[in-house]
Amino acid sequence: MPAQDPSALRVFLLSLEKEPTLMERLREADLRVTLLHPDDIEGISPDSLNDVYVVPFSWFEHPAWSSVRVTLARTCRYYVVLGEQLQTQHIVQATRDGAYDVVVLADTLDRIRESAENAARSQQLWWQLYGGQSSSNDQILIGQSRIMANLREAVHRSLESLARVRNVWLRHCRLLTAAAPSSL
Repeated sequence: MPAQDPSALRVFLLSLEKEPTLMERLREADLRVTLLHPDDIEGISPDSLNDVYVVPFSWFEHPAWSSVRVTLARTCRYYVVLGEQLQTQHIVQATRDGAYDVVVLADTLDRIRESAENAARSQQLWWQLYGGQSSSNDQILIGQSRIMANLREAVHRSLESLARVRNVWLRHCRLLTAAAPSSL
């Protein structure tokens, strides 16, 4: 995977209201941050691979969280959870709900930035594997990329080789059984 171009990375903080503390911390980490209403989540596409969604942990208590989580999953989006004083159970909850990473405000600026950059890189890899090389609408995200086709071909060749080895082994066993003296 090529190195992430920091200028291409865009971070969208999902929120219904201003989150000044979270916005400031993300900006301190040299991230371009935009506040985004959860209804505006967009599906992954070749033009949005560097878009990373950040979800405040407070969303996990919001009644709409389950629908937001489903939207993130349906749009094939990785997201990073950001919170203030998260404990182990909060981190487990976030990862169980599909978070790519969990960071806290007290983490270093490098850690916060790297989390967003790594999420973007993972989206790029996901797109490369499952999204295909084309940006046309006639190719649905079903693993039709060149890389996935090569992987399927390699697995098919391996299975053919395994079947040949099995057949040779069975013939050898039959020959040994036929050549063995019969004992009454």
